[in-house]
Amino acid sequence: MRKHRTLLCILIGLFAFPALARAETTACDLLTKADVEDVTGMQVTRTKVEDLSLCAGVCETTTGSRCAYIGTLAGASHTTYLDVELPPYMQSDLLGMWRRIAKEDKGQHTTEMQIMGRPAFWTFDRDYAFLHIFDGDEVHFLIWEGDITRNDIALQHAQAMAARVYDRYLAAKRTWP
Repeated sequence: MRKHRTLLCILIGLFAFPALARAETTACDLLTKADVEDVTGMQVTRTKVEDLSLCAGVCETTTGSRCAYIGTLAGASHTTYLDVELPPYMQSDLLGMWRRIAKEDKGQHTTEMQIMGRPAFWTFDRDYAFLHIFDGDEVHFLIWEGDITRNDIALQHAQAMAARVYDRYLAAKRTWP
């Protein structure tokens, strides 16, 4: 049996970080183990929260948290990640940057679309897939899944995860001072 390792990463850039920080909300609070199991079909055996300072030079920010959902899917190792990224950000116009990427790519790998009524960018090739959703200056999601061959399945996972995280973010935000 060929070992299949899949990685799904949801990256959320939250510009409303003072409220998020006061509430001490982490990435693991915005997506539950049950959510991940329901959407992906994987069996999550453990979760792990980390500080995003480890991401220097790679991510859009070095402030925030990452939750890893570690387990198996169809007998193979499978990990899902949710990153909550907080200001300050490395670039001031991330939406413009993604529009330039999609335009230069001419739809071969990266396509601009609307997800949940918001601008989004879907990137897919044989090695990985990711969905980057922008909600004005408040929330950005990046969902990434590696080693996936089905574009439609990867997009379904990404959309379902993004909807659950965004709903939980909005609910939590209403309780913050």
